[in-house]
Amino acid sequence: MRPEDEADQTQGSPPVSPPQPPQPPPDPAAAGQGNGDLETVLKELKDKKKQQDGAQVEAKIAELEKLVAEAGAAEADFAAEHPALVREEDRLRNEMAAQTTALEAILKPEGIADVKEKIAERVKAVADAEAAVTAAALAASKAKEEAEAATQARKEAEVRLAAWKKPVKGVSARHKAADTAIKEVQKLRNSGRPSEAYWKLVLASQVETPGLESVAAILDGTLPLIPLAELRGKLEQVWAAYSDAKSAEAQKALALAEAGAGLAAATKVRDEFAKNLVRAITEALAERDAPAQAA
Repeated sequence: MRPEDEADQTQGSPPVSPPQPPQPPPDPAAAGQGNGDLETVLKELKDKKKQQDGAQVEAKIAELEKLVAEAGAAEADFAAEHPALVREEDRLRNEMAAQTTALEAILKPEGIADVKEKIAERVKAVADAEAAVTAAALAASKAKEEAEAATQARKEAEVRLAAWKKPVKGVSARHKAADTAIKEVQKLRNSGRPSEAYWKLVLASQVETPGLESVAAILDGTLPLIPLAELRGKLEQVWAAYSDAKSAEAQKALALAEAGAGLAAATKVRDEFAKNLVRAITEALAERDAPAQAA
């Protein structure tokens, strides 16, 4: 080879790096020193504390300092045990795969489908029991609302009956309220405020005004002045309404008690099914396997 050719070949070749010495294995004791993110957050918190010295920042710093120390210990422990953990993980997964293959060969596809069906039946029983609890809870809630409404209706009927038992007192109270309202209207009229006066006298009952009852509404209100001959019939009427309301309240109270008992029973069944689900599935599958064991 010519000297110039040798020189050209040498210049075109990349430099060869000297061989590197083998790297030592990681030192478990040194693990935990790479918590860059945690330490950055900790530094930011300490800088923040310098700007605003608050108890909340102080507590966060203490928590993060503890976490940095714990992270180092966790990494050191994990580094020391990681190879053994990997080996055990692989062994268990391989064993699971082997068991799966063996059992699938024994059961065959139709047997696996049958096992799934038996499991699904027991799981569905729990779901059905849960649905029954939901339905019973809705029924109990509705029964409670109806019972409360019935109690309110009975109370209102009781108040009306009490008022009609003493009509003089009730009519007189209405007259007194109307008289007070009419006097106020008169004052408004005399002071040159006819619009407000007419509103309070009449319009407040025609255009609903919350918080205000017109004179007309007061005079037309509860316990109207009826002919004397009609009083006994009125008493009989309001007493009948009260009696019906009382009966309805009792019926709704009974329905509420029954709904509550139904909810309690459904809940008990659901809880029993859920509690014994694994046992029920185990027993069903044991029964399925019994002929094979006998053989």
